[in-house]
Amino acid sequence: MIRKVLIAALAVAFAQSAGAQSLQDLIRNALESLSGKTSEESAAPAAVAEPLAATELPGVWSYRAPALEYTGDDMLASLATSTLRGQLPAYYAQAGLQPDKATVTFACDNKFRAALGDRKVEGTYRYDATTGALTVEYLLAGKTVKFTGRAKHADGVLTLLFEANAALASLRASSPQAAQDQRLQQIATILERYPGVMLGVELKR
Repeated sequence: MIRKVLIAALAVAFAQSAGAQSLQDLIRNALESLSGKTSEESAAPAAVAEPLAATELPGVWSYRAPALEYTGDDMLASLATSTLRGQLPAYYAQAGLQPDKATVTFACDNKFRAALGDRKVEGTYRYDATTGALTVEYLLAGKTVKFTGRAKHADGVLTLLFEANAALASLRASSPQAAQDQRLQQIATILERYPGVMLGVELKR
């Protein structure tokens, strides 16, 4: 079903771009219509994100925005995940993640604390500065939750990314509203079909 929708969307985008001068233009226009990015924005050089030094991770980081990244090579999966970006802020807000109102604190003794609105989450973390690998572990509803992702830093922004299914399960478990939301369930279904999707947050001091 998802593939049919994406193919139909591409067909519409191609039809609307009938005046384009080349197939490359058609593909570019289709991608822009689905991702919401202009060719200028896509072509703009981005700062190279690298693992943060271990001594620089500790401290209080404020939530800035959701983070979503696809690491595979399936074009349809890439298009599907790009269309989800605009929907994530609302779902994150349901779980208490709002810009400048949610924080994550990494302590030097490998403990972390997250303040998500009225909710508090505490646990432990392990960080490998050579690879950026980050593992977090905490209790949720009496059960231990543990998953590993990666941390990267550029232009003062710390991006934490985790395997999407694990991250989304944690998000839904943290919010009864999110757990019952049909659109979020649809997103979960899409992500389950496409391995290689990373989901997380952007943080800033």
